[in-house]
Amino acid sequence: MSYVTEKTVWLSDEKALSPAVRKLLARMYELADDKGEEVGQIMATELFTPDATVCGGGPGHEEIKGTAAIAESRKQSWAVMSQRKHTILRAFGSTDGREIILIGQVDTTLINDKQLSVPWTAHMEVVGPDTDSPQVSFMRVYMDPSPVIAALKPAEQ
Repeated sequence: MSYVTEKTVWLSDEKALSPAVRKLLARMYELADDKGEEVGQIMATELFTPDATVCGGGPGHEEIKGTAAIAESRKQSWAVMSQRKHTILRAFGSTDGREIILIGQVDTTLINDKQLSVPWTAHMEVVGPDTDSPQVSFMRVYMDPSPVIAALKPAEQ
């Protein structure tokens, strides 16, 4: 079992959150926590539909559309962080499995070595939730960036 989902409370049955969708979610956040240069392309092609839209998650991520833009957006994801670890705490799926709500937290070490645990939530729309290879067609992340911004400010002298 993935560290991403080992503590997850699944609030829906396997019809709403199939094993393939649960695997997709774990893979998504494992990759999100990986600094590798190829990760953006892997995420954009494997996990998202070619015309997917991703919104939120931080400055510069207001609305990103399509494979190329999603892959490119990963370069900004590590601008202020040196390490991070996402955990999905709760997951709920619609009856047909096409919509998902997640509640989680990300434990991060910033580039100034300060450590934070920041809550987040996400809404996703999934294509093919009942197949072996579901993909995300829409994702909106909600996260308050103010703790990160405050932690990055230099101490006043």
